[in-house]
Amino acid sequence: MLLALVPRPDNNYDSRAIAVTAPPSHGGDVFERHLGYLYSKWLHHMAPLITDLTTHSPVPAGCHGYIELHELHEWDDPEVEDEPWTPTTDSPLTPAEEAALGYRMGTLRLQWAWSDDLKPVISEYIDDKIRKEHAGGPAADAGRGLAETEVRQAHLARRDTRLRTAQAAQATTNNARSQARAARDAAAVAQNAIWATWRREPHGRHGITAVSSGIFGSRHVLLLDGQAAEIGQWHVPHGPLTLVDERLRAAALGALEAHGISRHSSPDLDDLADFPNATVSIRESSWSVRVIEADHAPDQLREIARYDLATEVVMVYARPHREPVQTLLRRHGVDADTVWSIDPPVKSDRQDPTDLERGTQPVQLRLRNRVRGHLPPEHAEVLGIQWGKLGASIHRSTHKELRANTYYLRELGTLLGVNAATLRPARCRLCHNNALASPDGLAYCFACVRWAQGRWLRDNGTDGPWIESVVWALRRVVELEFSGPPSVAQLNRLHVSDPDIADAAMLCRFLIPRPALATLRARSYGTARSWAQWLHLADLLEGGLRTSRGTITVATDGHPCRSMLERHVDDFLHHSGIAHDIEPAYPRHPDLNTTGLRADWLLHDSTYVEALGMPDEPAYAAKVARKRELARHTGIPLLTLTAEDLNRLPEIFAAWLPAAPATGGATTPAPF
Repeated sequence: MLLALVPRPDNNYDSRAIAVTAPPSHGGDVFERHLGYLYSKWLHHMAPLITDLTTHSPVPAGCHGYIELHELHEWDDPEVEDEPWTPTTDSPLTPAEEAALGYRMGTLRLQWAWSDDLKPVISEYIDDKIRKEHAGGPAADAGRGLAETEVRQAHLARRDTRLRTAQAAQATTNNARSQARAARDAAAVAQNAIWATWRREPHGRHGITAVSSGIFGSRHVLLLDGQAAEIGQWHVPHGPLTLVDERLRAAALGALEAHGISRHSSPDLDDLADFPNATVSIRESSWSVRVIEADHAPDQLREIARYDLATEVVMVYARPHREPVQTLLRRHGVDADTVWSIDPPVKSDRQDPTDLERGTQPVQLRLRNRVRGHLPPEHAEVLGIQWGKLGASIHRSTHKELRANTYYLRELGTLLGVNAATLRPARCRLCHNNALASPDGLAYCFACVRWAQGRWLRDNGTDGPWIESVVWALRRVVELEFSGPPSVAQLNRLHVSDPDIADAAMLCRFLIPRPALATLRARSYGTARSWAQWLHLADLLEGGLRTSRGTITVATDGHPCRSMLERHVDDFLHHSGIAHDIEPAYPRHPDLNTTGLRADWLLHDSTYVEALGMPDEPAYAAKVARKRELARHTGIPLLTLTAEDLNRLPEIFAAWLPAAPATGGATTPAPF
């Protein structure tokens, strides 16, 4: 293609700038034809040459260029999915067009000679023009005048256009702001009425106490209700007391008094009764007043006002909220008389491109249509999934970057049970982002690996439709990989190699919250459920009996188990086809075995297996030591397991796993 090169001394960053534009024959001014600028590294050699050439040439200077094409690789899935698509400068072609072409479009490249080759040619041209001038030809600066005039006229035209557009936009904005302000005020009036009703309702909290805790040297005083749900915090050393339910303030102050924290000048709460259903978030330089919504996390609550500590000014976003917010702040010990009514700050909808790499929950979960059938619609709705291939993204990590990401390599290796050296470039089977794949073809990006660890759905201690989705996911993952209740550690590892089954198991993990990652919402009415409670909800511990030393259950093969650790190991042995018997007796010994010691399992080659449920308990550890010494003395092969080994059972029992049948094709190993 033919391109024009235009000197741009008006560039604010570098007066030597050279613009690359479409040729004048395309129509429009230099701004409308603009494609980009030469890289700065070329300006030292090329800018003087191009500027001199345009100065002495009566016509625009230019060169030829081409667009790079990148061949599609095997991991660039040729499957084209039916989804909405809008062309952009980074993705001018649809996935279908790229697949048909066999290439992905790259960047624009220029074709010209090196500066050392161009310089003598341009010098000869300029010398020839000067000689012709002396012989009565056109003025030497005619070319410069044409180039400068074109840029100057383009600037003037753009200024006039922008001025007219700005005036029209200002009028539209003022009208829109007035309408938005009126809408906020109307909504605030309705919300004040709802708050008046809410204040008369019982709060339902009992047994409020204050407790002190310390994390990394920082002291915190938390307010808890009788269900151990956090309802507030006293900000040491001098307050304030922030609560998730302002109706609890009197009881919370009493709990602080009993804890040894008293306020000498507490406000009269009876005179400050018209408070909103909101909480105050304490920042270093300001306080944020946020409306409470029970199903939202604290950092997701809508802000209705802000108090600036330096100026002591309250800024409300709706005028009817002025008095309720002032009342709330007075209950926190702040008497602010200066209140401004302003528009709420505009939040950027741009997401930090590293959020996905950190596992942070993005605005929306977008997955490929090809895995849609693995999730019933009602459960996909809980995750808020948008279906459709993600497509090109300038923030996507390259395969080289993924190989250098030690966190991703470690977590993917744990998930797939493979060595990092065996991974190859691929696209994520769930979201089509760049990923690394195992030899079996299982490929999942960093974000999907993190979400499968239970980082998407969190247990907030409340009930709702999401509970049914978690129960479904637990039962489904048992069908796919286990037929008994899995442990939390076992969910960190995929125990199937069939790609479609693995995709379904990954999506189930998205729906299963992990107790270690539980988080309370802005107003929680209970504590997060334990893993055993989730298994009970899913009826996976039917008939189980909780004792002080574990949960007594019956394994899938009918063997009784005294703990969940034993249950997980026994189910693994059963589903892996490893022959085993339970509770084999150790040989008698006058010193080491006078009470009839037994192991947990006996394998077909006379190996004893012990599941160590309480290795840190002194009496239990002493008993284990006796068993180990007895096995050494009698020559019995002994294998001991702890809870940390549940994620490595396939490797630990590799020598006992039955050989896969030779079918001549790919096989899916038994679960686990």
